[in-house]
Amino acid sequence: MKHLLFIIISLFYLQVIIAQEAFIIKNDDVRLHVTRAAVIKVTETIDLEFTESRHGIIRKIPVRYDVPNGGIADRPYKSGGSEIQVFLTNIEVENWNYLIENEYYNKSIRIGSEAEKVKGAQRYVIHYDVYNAINFFENESELYWNVIGTEWNTQIEKASFNLTWDGNLPLDFQPRFFVATGNYGSERQDAEMQFANNRQSFSGKTTQTLQPNEG
Repeated sequence: MKHLLFIIISLFYLQVIIAQEAFIIKNDDVRLHVTRAAVIKVTETIDLEFTESRHGIIRKIPVRYDVPNGGIADRPYKSGGSEIQVFLTNIEVENWNYLIENEYYNKSIRIGSEAEKVKGAQRYVIHYDVYNAINFFENESELYWNVIGTEWNTQIEKASFNLTWDGNLPLDFQPRFFVATGNYGSERQDAEMQFANNRQSFSGKTTQTLQPNEG
């Protein structure tokens, strides 16, 4: 039987950002579902408060990152050299205008209207599917994923995630998991985690405010 290993980790790729954002993220909640076809279906709900009038936000999601020798795990799609690539599809943003731009390291989603500015409390709900994100080893599979990215150059007061999957895990199987918080390279664990008794979900939430460029 193939084992299943979940690793939820704090960072994928560190992007240099010059100026702090004109908003504070009050709550960033991420729902993930892993299908039997190894597709991750993601819904991000970002509640934030603008401190200045702005047209909207830019959500950057890393799609390429460097791993020595390309990593030792198998993936359906293997990039050359030391690079690993994931693919985002079916991107949608509820109730907002948005524009999707392809950058080399990121998928950039510009949310808002050029003709209108917003201020105060706003909610952004983003949906997308992720392919090629599961690592396959001989006896286990691994999800190594950046739930709350380090790309936000602003405080995140609260962050949470809930991970579910198709089917039930066998009763004799004990999954392994790890959650890290903080900036690039951090192994801090300012988070609470829970593996559900029904063996159908794994969830967590921060216990401290995330500072700019922490995830």
